Amino acid sequence: MNSSSTPFQSLRDSQARSAAEQRLLSGRGWLFAAGIVQLLTALNPLNQYLLARTLDDHNPVFRHYPLLIGGMAGLGITFFFLWWWAAFAPFRSTVIALILFVAFHAAVALGLPHVVLDSIASKILVLLGLVLAVHTGWLRHRAA
Repeated sequence: MNSSSTPFQSLRDSQARSAAEQRLLSGRGWLFAAGIVQLLTALNPLNQYLLARTLDDHNPVFRHYPLLIGGMAGLGITFFFLWWWAAFAPFRSTVIALILFVAFHAAVALGLPHVVLDSIASKILVLLGLVLAVHTGWLRHRAA
């Protein structure tokens, strides 16, 4: 009896397709999580800026915080758009998300070096998640 004609072969094929689909969904899930984390981490500089404004602190450090807060919120919203787009083009959307994340945080590190270590744990987790998402998108892209 041929192994491809066994009754369990269709079950194995179904499980393989399900595992591949789950990997794709986990890549999209990282994009969604990155959007949420990016918006939540924007709350810390927002709080610092509002507190400085309330206390009438004229420290020049806070001069660029509105741009930082807007950039972080914009990146979070962009990740939500890329999460939606990942349903159609998972590899391209995750690569763009990774490039945007690295470019944004590199620019912040150059412009506001004192902010680099703020919420570093969440930045590392998002970076690793985006790398995983790119990997799963690549596997899906290569299989197609």
